[in-house]
Amino acid sequence: MTLENSLRGTGDLGAMLAACWAVKQLDAEQNIVHIENVKARDFQACQPFQLAGRPSIDQLGDFVMHQEPGVCGSLMDEQEPEPKGGATSVMRETRSANIALLRQWLDADPTLTSPAIVKMFAEEGIKVVEGTVRRYRSDLSK
Repeated sequence: MTLENSLRGTGDLGAMLAACWAVKQLDAEQNIVHIENVKARDFQACQPFQLAGRPSIDQLGDFVMHQEPGVCGSLMDEQEPEPKGGATSVMRETRSANIALLRQWLDADPTLTSPAIVKMFAEEGIKVVEGTVRRYRSDLSK
C-alpha cells in the first residue's frame, strides 16, 4: 500500500494530508480489514494491523484485533494472491496441442496455406481462423 495507490485523483490530495491510513477488506464474511499507515508527517506510525468485525460486532458491539502491529505484515504479505489474467491452463494446453498438430502437417507439406490449414483443423473438429493459424506459424518459427 502506498499513498499514491490509496488515493484517487490528483497527487495534491496526498500532499495536503498530515496523515493517511489505507484500509482494505480482506475477508467479507468475517469483515477482516487490513489497516496500514501510508503517510505520517509529524509522528512515527505503528506497523500495519488487522481488525475483525464478525462475529464480535454482533456480540460485543465493536471490532476486535485480528493481527496486532508487529505481527501483521504488509498488505502484500497478508493478502491472498489474486488470480492473474491470461489464458487458463486448459486453453494453453489446447493451444500447444494445436501447434503440435500444425507442426506435423507442415513437416509433411511446408507449402500449406492458411486457408488449407483452417480446413484441416475443421476436419479434426477444431475451429480456428486464419489469424490464429498465422500466430501458430509465427510461434513455430521462434
